[in-house]
Amino acid sequence: TLIFLISVFFSPIFAQKDTTLLGAVKGGQVNGYLRNYFMSTTNFGELQDWYAYAIGGYLKYETGQFKNFSFSVGLYTSNNLDVFDISTLDATTGKGSRYETGLYDIDDLGKRSITFMGEAYIHYLNNRHEVKWGRFKLKSPLINPQDGRMYPTTEQGLWYKYAHSKDLSIELGWITHIAPRSGNGFETVANSLGLYPQGRSVLGGESDYRRNISTLGIGLASVTYTGDKFGFEFRNYFVENIFNTAFLQPYYRFGDGQAKHQLSAQYINQFRVNNGGAEDIHQSYFQDKTSNVVGLQYKVDFENHWTVSANANHITGDGRFLFPREWGRE
Repeated sequence: TLIFLISVFFSPIFAQKDTTLLGAVKGGQVNGYLRNYFMSTTNFGELQDWYAYAIGGYLKYETGQFKNFSFSVGLYTSNNLDVFDISTLDATTGKGSRYETGLYDIDDLGKRSITFMGEAYIHYLNNRHEVKWGRFKLKSPLINPQDGRMYPTTEQGLWYKYAHSKDLSIELGWITHIAPRSGNGFETVANSLGLYPQGRSVLGGESDYRRNISTLGIGLASVTYTGDKFGFEFRNYFVENIFNTAFLQPYYRFGDGQAKHQLSAQYINQFRVNNGGAEDIHQSYFQDKTSNVVGLQYKVDFENHWTVSANANHITGDGRFLFPREWGRE
């Protein structure tokens, strides 16, 4: 697979606080990027080769602060330059492109242009308190932008952060809609699942949960402490009617001078909520009762900017670890 990516970022105007609403609007910030993306996969023999070329970008405007409030709106676009019919199937396997389709709308590969409002939110910031309401980018270990194609994954909902100190923070949120990377804008949380290949059920047959599961949304809570020697990150993802995932990652740092050492651990616990999304097991997303993941990392940061790490990860036999690819990268 060959990838050729050019991104040009710009930010010509800077936001600032203002004493009037009109002044806040005039003193806003504009930023964005232009993205030029070529991708190809070359296979052996008579197997099909694929090519894809897209151009697009992102344009965002954010007002200055007025009485601790600001407003942001951002547009994303991806445009197919038609260098190849990406919907072509391989004659031998009957399968299509695995990677190149991610530059466009996976649900409708014939669509030449995608443009949608990926961000539109009210932002409140006052000392230790921060609130976002609307459409925004959420960055966390399991739900994140995963911005590796033409536009990132974004979310719609309500987000609150309390910064108790520079080291300790608490976050709470509720997500109702998600715009997955390689999709065509916002879907309900339930309908966002299954955009990518759905895999197989615990019985061995093909899963069929796309648009067959129900949930009211995702509840999120986190506590993060980032001390100099010791710290941890705890996050809980509650997907109503489907599953719950608890994520814990502590670390311990030692050493100084030319080498700084860090020992980290990771534990993830999941359990099914109700029937995992649907009564029919083939249409249910989370089918096992529970799953557990444990991990360790030893890392050394050298003064000459080199980093060396050893990592281990293990999924126990309790069940499969599952988390939607449509919501970010693991």
